[in-house]
Amino acid sequence: MADDRGDDERAMDGSGDYTLIIRTEDGSAQSKRLHGRRFLIGRHRSADVVLDHPAVSRRHAELYRDPFDRWWVRDLDSRHGVYVNDRPVRERPLTESDSLRIGQYSLSLRSPMARSHAQADASMPTVPFAESVGDEGVSEVDSQIGDALTGDRLRALVALNGELNAEPDADARRKRLCDTLVAQFPADAAAMLLCVSAVDDGTPPARLAASERRGSNVTRHVSRTLLNVVREKRRAALASNVALPVADARLSITVGPQPLMAMACPLDEMDGDLIVLYVIMESKYAGGEWLSFVSMAGTIYRQAEATHRLHGQLTAHEIIERDLTRARKIQDRLLPRDLSCEGWDIAIGFEPCRWVGGDYVDVVRCADGRLLLVVADVCGKGLAAALTTGNVHAVVHANAQLDLPLAEFIRNVNAYLCDTLLDDSFVTMLAARLDPAAGALEAVSAGHPRPLRFNRTGA
Repeated sequence: MADDRGDDERAMDGSGDYTLIIRTEDGSAQSKRLHGRRFLIGRHRSADVVLDHPAVSRRHAELYRDPFDRWWVRDLDSRHGVYVNDRPVRERPLTESDSLRIGQYSLSLRSPMARSHAQADASMPTVPFAESVGDEGVSEVDSQIGDALTGDRLRALVALNGELNAEPDADARRKRLCDTLVAQFPADAAAMLLCVSAVDDGTPPARLAASERRGSNVTRHVSRTLLNVVREKRRAALASNVALPVADARLSITVGPQPLMAMACPLDEMDGDLIVLYVIMESKYAGGEWLSFVSMAGTIYRQAEATHRLHGQLTAHEIIERDLTRARKIQDRLLPRDLSCEGWDIAIGFEPCRWVGGDYVDVVRCADGRLLLVVADVCGKGLAAALTTGNVHAVVHANAQLDLPLAEFIRNVNAYLCDTLLDDSFVTMLAARLDPAAGALEAVSAGHPRPLRFNRTGA
């Protein structure tokens, strides 16, 4: 009935896809673009997301996207269960702040908005590689860097935290991070936020934001070797080209023309690309306090970005739930209230899905005493299908009082829907007219399953 071109599964381009980040116990991570609506998670090789561990069932869980672009997780009767934020769940929606645990794996979602905020585009300037730092000049940073921060540095971090959480613009937050770092160094320094490719293919990283002291002599280059260490370890790393004090002996030494040190801190990950905070400073500031300051500033930025993403998601969820509540009330009002008919028992069973959708059932009392019984189904779910259901209700009631033959009634409804529906939408309908006095019933189906007739014994 109406236009049956297309269906409710519309094609999604890559820009609208969420990303699933999968982390193992050792801290390594990989990502998978969720291009589609349903993904099976399990140990079996046929799963969309294979988690090869004995604690993971062959068919453990399912991720699916609802009609409002929200992702849900559903436990498929797994042996060891599904946990969200360390609580066992059967089924629930997910936000970016949620930690999904399956077996020994930790999974989280990243939205297209987060990816667009985190990644660079082709117009971003790139940063050339420096050639002076070799493999022997790079080392990882200890998780506990060391020295306590002075009052000035602490106050700067407190101010940075407030500014980043209050700033709605992602570009402004990046610049504020870099400016804060450079402002605290008493001598030459530069800070950059870089988008680093997943693999070292020789492509220089894109610069998302940068700041340096006016008149600074710090060369704004990056160490290719240093970035490779960050790629591999997913941890902060250091590079230096001069000898350092014994207290900082963990910082390796290499030879170069300018006494500099670089620190690279991974802040975010998206589709394998890394967002890296890269700070270049004079080597005399390679002490624990300055390294702690850079590391903590990066942590504050990462937490602020997560807060902004979560706020955006929660706001969107609240709007969706509010609209759904209103739509459910409207759809409920479309159900017939008066089903009384002398000599006949009429009942309606209507069980809507979790969301509003395109199911429609009606009983219309005609002027001549006959009853028009209508069952229809609009393709798809969600608000679009619910709106179409409202249109079906209106056109059915408008034509019910015209005393038309049933076939002509169906043609009128069909003509209206063909003129008003989108090309990828369609409606099936079964209409029946009951004459209570004569005990006669005629029915016409327009693409809908045929009615079932039972005798007194239920056969």
